Amino acid sequence: MNYASLVAEIQGTAEYEEADFVAAIPEFVQRAENRIFRDIDLPAFKQTDTTTVTASNKFLSTPDGFQYAHYFSVNGRMLLPKQVDWIAEAYPTGHTAAAPIYYAQFDENSIIMGPTPNSGYSCELCYARIPESIVTAGTTWIGDNAGRALFYASMVEAAIYMRQDDNVIMAYEKSYQDSLAGLAIYGALRVKSDTFKERDKRPIEQ
Repeated sequence: MNYASLVAEIQGTAEYEEADFVAAIPEFVQRAENRIFRDIDLPAFKQTDTTTVTASNKFLSTPDGFQYAHYFSVNGRMLLPKQVDWIAEAYPTGHTAAAPIYYAQFDENSIIMGPTPNSGYSCELCYARIPESIVTAGTTWIGDNAGRALFYASMVEAAIYMRQDDNVIMAYEKSYQDSLAGLAIYGALRVKSDTFKERDKRPIEQ
């Protein structure tokens, strides 16, 4: 389902074509996308970046769209997640620098490490990210693989906007939850499949 077909289905189902309603459809869709992102964790929402930490700098800037880390490794070592205050207490300013062992999300723009890196180590960050909206991209993974969930979540927003009866809103909500349940099963099977393929890799015979 691309954005044009999604808009057409929303308008056709709502049977409401007032200019203000049509102008608000992009907001319905974006709120629906954000809701799906919050409600379920899928492989399509994960991204892995490689970069380098800086010597004597305990912070690493997070990439655009970063929400939270799945894992963070530095110099081939998987760092253990901690709270910011724990790292601040364990490794106060002036503490001897060394290869990091722990990390925490300091704020929406940075990760803090402890100890402070003593060298420019390579690192790998796997994180949840907000994908580009179908409103701007036209076609997205959510549209192609979770079109029903996206449609019904959008219809919940549209029904609230139109101040429809609670039973109408709840009907759309139930359809959304049903679609989400199927999507969760798909996501779990996809994760298992990807894990199996990774485990089953064999060296290429020369």
